[in-house]
Amino acid sequence: MRNAVLHPLLHSNTSDLIHQNYSSVFTGNEFFFDHHEISGQKNLKASVYMEMARAAAENALPGRQGTTMMELRHMLLGQPFVFGENKKVSIALLAKNNEQTDFEIYSLHNGELVVHCQGQVYTRPLAATPKLDVAKLRQQHAQGAQWLLTDIELPASLQNSQHDFMLHPHIVDRAMRASFSWVQEMNFDGNKQYVLSGLESIGILLACPKEVIAWARLANNSKFGDNVVYLDIDLCDHLGNVCARIIRLACNQEDITEANKVFEQTVLPAKPLEPKQVPVAFKQQGKISIGTPEPQYFRQTETKKLTSISLLAPDEVVSQKIDKATSGIPTISLPDSSLESFSSENKTDVQPSVGLFDYGNGVFSMRIEAEELNNTLSESMIDQLLQALETAQRNHAVKVLILNGTKHAFLNGGRSQYNAAVDKKLFQAISSFPYPVIAAMQGDATGTGFFGGRPLRCNGLR
Repeated sequence: MRNAVLHPLLHSNTSDLIHQNYSSVFTGNEFFFDHHEISGQKNLKASVYMEMARAAAENALPGRQGTTMMELRHMLLGQPFVFGENKKVSIALLAKNNEQTDFEIYSLHNGELVVHCQGQVYTRPLAATPKLDVAKLRQQHAQGAQWLLTDIELPASLQNSQHDFMLHPHIVDRAMRASFSWVQEMNFDGNKQYVLSGLESIGILLACPKEVIAWARLANNSKFGDNVVYLDIDLCDHLGNVCARIIRLACNQEDITEANKVFEQTVLPAKPLEPKQVPVAFKQQGKISIGTPEPQYFRQTETKKLTSISLLAPDEVVSQKIDKATSGIPTISLPDSSLESFSSENKTDVQPSVGLFDYGNGVFSMRIEAEELNNTLSESMIDQLLQALETAQRNHAVKVLILNGTKHAFLNGGRSQYNAAVDKKLFQAISSFPYPVIAAMQGDATGTGFFGGRPLRCNGLR
């Protein structure tokens, strides 16, 4: 018999003086594992990560029950946790302030780190529970409204577990599967199916009862047929009281044959693989011209405020586990002057300084190489980074994206470059990428390079 546990998904508190961690070792017979029909492989359902993050934050922030509600934000999924005998899955927490806690769910596979999920938990003052008009929704659904309304009930074998969870993994999983099937049906393509890659937020208001109504509809600016379809989903009781509200659930389209393949854990290879360059259609190409040094002028520049940028992975939570991935510790320094040098001369189109490479097994690398300019961020480079990110996101094979600089510099820039990156929403594009993004930082990173690593927490590869 298993010893008393903190929660069905949190078996022990493995925190130390530096990190807040919880770990679990499952038997593989739990209801929240997906069983692969051919191989017998058992994968942890994506719905488990939501409740695991909620329960871990609740356990780490006692005394707030009844006065606050929790909201998961900017949740991204990596590779699923694959069951193995005595294999441990852990969640690490990093409190940013009184309201925000970053989390990362991970495990070790053959001594290498595998990140399964990362995001943020926010606590907010408890507000009035939203209520849906279920009868009206049913009437409109019967008249052909473009949304899904489905009833979900815990099977008899799981009803004893109802009070063990707030976001019951079975109910959330059934709601998402029904939504994916609906999107697939509306897409009229029997060779494609949709799988979860992440979500913008899920507000957790009430514990899910044993009978739930799921109301799913297209999110704003989303449409059927897109490679990524975004949904809003409400889970409510029979009276219409909303228990959980999911905003912009990301459904990625993939071939059924690809989705049914046996999953193999992908980790960063110990020996470099031979990469294949992925073509990126850059809008501007040309030759870098340094020219004769020109007189330098200075101007006072105000740093703009970043908005809507998510910090997705805990600081240094697992950095010791991946020290072997690359050598060299970067020197990070922030410019202490608000003065920016610039020259109005010699403005020419530059050769593409950003390359996208496929290492296989879902590992993609985006290299930033402008040695002549010490990898200084320019508007042209920002455009190239955005175009490369867009190209990578459209590639169905990508599972993790690594950002690399040169051996001597990751990325450099001052306040003008930082402001340009904010204006063009570069940081937002990096932090909202639908798969884990790791900054492999070697050499120096100053100013913009440092802030560019912040959405990645700068702890990927050192």
